[in-house]
Amino acid sequence: MKKTKYLLLVLFLSITLIPMVFAKDEVKIESYKLVKQSDYTDELSKPKINGLNISFDLSFGKEKDYAKYQIVVTNPTNKDYELNKGTDFKTSKYISYSYDFENNNSIVKANSKLTMYITITYDHAVPASELKDGRYIEDNKVTISLSNTENPETSINISIMSIIILAIIGLFITLYLITKKKRYLNILLVLLTLPIVTYAIEKIYITVTTKITIEEKYKVSYYYETAVKASEEATKCLQITAFRSNRGVMVPSYYIIDGEKYTICTVSLDYIYRAGEKVIVSEVPYTGISRYNNATGDDDLCTIDDNNNYNCPKEAFYNDTYKYMEYSKDYNPLYKDEDISTLNIKDIGYNNWVEDGYIEFQTPNEFIMPKHDMIIQAIIPPK
Repeated sequence: MKKTKYLLLVLFLSITLIPMVFAKDEVKIESYKLVKQSDYTDELSKPKINGLNISFDLSFGKEKDYAKYQIVVTNPTNKDYELNKGTDFKTSKYISYSYDFENNNSIVKANSKLTMYITITYDHAVPASELKDGRYIEDNKVTISLSNTENPETSINISIMSIIILAIIGLFITLYLITKKKRYLNILLVLLTLPIVTYAIEKIYITVTTKITIEEKYKVSYYYETAVKASEEATKCLQITAFRSNRGVMVPSYYIIDGEKYTICTVSLDYIYRAGEKVIVSEVPYTGISRYNNATGDDDLCTIDDNNNYNCPKEAFYNDTYKYMEYSKDYNPLYKDEDISTLNIKDIGYNNWVEDGYIEFQTPNEFIMPKHDMIIQAIIPPK
C-alpha cells in the first residue's frame, strides 16, 4: 500500500512538472526572392525553405560580388515576435553576411508578416594559395532568435512554478534529514530527472545556412545593333564608338511607329563562364527597322518629319539573326596575343589576327573560355 502511495505521488508530481512546450511551428518563412545580384554571382541551386530554416548555395567570381535576398516571415499566431538583430554569422575572412528589415521593423506582429533582407558579399579576395582546383568553398550558419515581445503572464507563471519546484525539493530534503528514510531521497532523485519546465512559445529561431563557392569566372559580351524604344535608350544602348562594320556608320535618327519612338543602337547580351569552360556561340536575334518599300523598290516606306524623324508603318519592323561574329583587339583591352590558340575556336572563317588584330567566324560555333572578359561583335557578313 505504501509503495502504491509513493508511486501515485511521483506520478502526480511528474504530471504537474511535465514541460509545457508550445513551439510555434506556424511561424515560418513564407517566401524568398533574389532582389539584387552582381554580374558574376550565380545560384548553384535555388534556396531551400523548411519552416524557419533557409539555405543558400551561391558562387562568386569577383571581389565585391554579392547577392541580396528578400525573406518574408509569416506569423499566423496571436503573439508578436521580435527578431534579435544582435545575432551574427560566424567570423569569415572573405565573406560578409548582413541582414536588415523593411522600414527598420524587426517585429513580426500577430497575424501578420515581416520582410527582412539578407545580403551575402564576397568582401575580401581569397589568396590563390587557398584555391583548390581554382575554387574555395565556405560553409556558414547562423541562428536568429525571435522572442515574444509581451508576455507578463508567462513571467508570472514561470516564477510561481520555480517557487513550487524549490518548495517540493526543500520538502523532500527536510523529510529525509528528519526521518533518514531513503525513500524520500529516491523520490527526489526521480523528480530531478524530470525535464525542466520550458515555455518554447516565447522564443523561436530562424536558421540560415550558406554554402559559398569562390571560383574564377569571366564574362562574354555579345555586342549587336537592334531597335530599342527611345524611352529605354539610356539604360539599354551602349555609349561606345561605332565598330568597324560593313554597313558603315549610321546617322543617329529616330523612327516613330504607332506613336512610339525607336532608335537603332548597340546593345549587349552578357553571359558568365568559368575559365576553361566550353562556350557555345549561337545566332543572335535582333529587331530591325527598314525604310525599303517592296512595292516601289525604293527607300520610301517612311516619311521624314520636321525633326528629321522617320514616320514608319508597322511593316517597317523585321526580325532576323546575326550569324556572323567578330573578335577584335580594338574593343578587347584584356586580349592576349595567344588568345587564338587559347580560344581554340572550332571554325574560324577569316583570320587576320596577326596583321590587323581580328578574326571572324560563323555560328553555330564554340570556343574555350580564356582567363579574361571578352567582347564579341555580331556583324553583317561581308558580301
